[in-house]
Parts: sequence; structure tokens; C-alpha cells
Amino acid sequence: MFVTGCHRSGTSLLASVVAQVLARLRPDAPVAALTERSDLEPALDNPGGFFESPQLRLFNDELLHLAGCPWDRPPLVGVDWTALVPHERWDNLRAELRLQALDCHWIDKDPRLAITYRGWTHVFLRRIPPLVVLRAPLEVAASLFSRNGKGWELDRGLLLWFLYNHHLALVVHADDFVVSYQELLSSVGDPQQCLAAELSAWLLDHGFSGATR
Repeated sequence: MFVTGCHRSGTSLLASVVAQVLARLRPDAPVAALTERSDLEPALDNPGGFFESPQLRLFNDELLHLAGCPWDRPPLVGVDWTALVPHERWDNLRAELRLQALDCHWIDKDPRLAITYRGWTHVFLRRIPPLVVLRAPLEVAASLFSRNGKGWELDRGLLLWFLYNHHLALVVHADDFVVSYQELLSSVGDPQQCLAAELSAWLLDHGFSGATR
């Protein structure tokens, strides 16, 4: 299950809620088997952890490199991944991710998936329904500036927000799980756990064992 959204939109928080709903502690053994560490180290800008494997980030960076667009300079239009990536590389990715793909509780997150999402259908040979979090553009731009400093004035952050969410709009379906950052924040510590119940039902409908209504 993949969690995505623009950088600084709350993707780590949403991934943590998914893990809590499924009572699934990270790190996951299948990911740990492939990497030295199964999760990115917590940082000052994300002290609660990223809920993101280095393996997924490396693969997404590889795809973006092939497209000539790093994460902070996303393409203006959708990418034709079949034209950019050799068939052999898709086969290799499939083999490298075999352990994760066979685990019914593989949960991972990366904002880069907003750009590379269509490419992953060539790895799994099917569409994986995403969980997406949306945050107000000025909040995202201000958070990017706070984290990255000079060179990340509001105009650049707003452009990044627009392009990431533009690419998301190309791939998100009506029955995917989409939540606003404000709703996500409000759900933290909510005694009624409304969002958790909604998320649990969605995960159960999509075949994730461990989710309860």
C-alpha cells in the first residue's frame, strides 16, 4: 500500500496512522532483508519518523533521473515510462521487490510517487490504490522554506505544490483514499477515531488483513 502527496503535506503522518490502524510496527522484515536499514532515520523536520524505506526512495529517484527531473523539479506533463525505462529494468525491479510484494502488509510512503506512480504499474502489473494527503498550498510552501531555507521562497514552493498535485490528479481515482492535512491533524488524539474507522474500512475493502470495521 502506497502513501503519497506533495512534500511537506503530511504523508509521514498519514503513513503512521495506517500503521497504527493495522497494528503494524515498522520496520518490516521484508524491507529489512533488502536494505541495511528498513526505514529512513528520523530527522529534525520529521522527528516522528518518515515511515519510508530507502529502497523505495532509491527506485523513485532512479525513475526521476531517467525522466531528467529530480524531485524538486518535477516534469510539467505526465511521463511516458514505457518509453524511458527498458523492459529489463522493470523485470529487475520486480525481482528486487519480490519479498515486499508478497507481504500483504507492505506499507510504504514517498512523495515522489505523485510523479512516478504510473511507472509502478509496470512493476506490479496492476494498479495499487494509493492513499493521498492534500495540504493547503501556502502551508506547503512555507514548510518547504522552513526546512530548506534560501532558494525555497514561496513562489518555488507553490510551483512544486501545483506540479505534484497536478500529477496526482492524473492518477487518483474516485475510490482512492484522499484526506486533507487538516482532517488528518484533527484526527490525532480524536477519542472517536472517526478517520481511523474510515481508513480501516477502506483498507479492509482493499484486502488488507488486520483492518477491522
